[in-house]
Amino acid sequence: YLVGEGLTFADLSLATTLQFVAPSPALIQADAAFVRAWTDAALAEELAPLLAVRDRLLEAPPYRPVR
Repeated sequence: YLVGEGLTFADLSLATTLQFVAPSPALIQADAAFVRAWTDAALAEELAPLLAVRDRLLEAPPYRPVR
């Protein structure tokens, strides 16, 4: 988590904002063309540590994707 020991608004804001850098398949079902269009490879590389935090967040409870 970004702040403290639990899920906060900061964590949710980070996860949502990073969708515009590299969409997470845990948050949206999209085809390859969509993912290419919405991915900024250079920015994703620069923000790789934050993307890793987002991905760990989405794998941990209490997050439960709804499909």
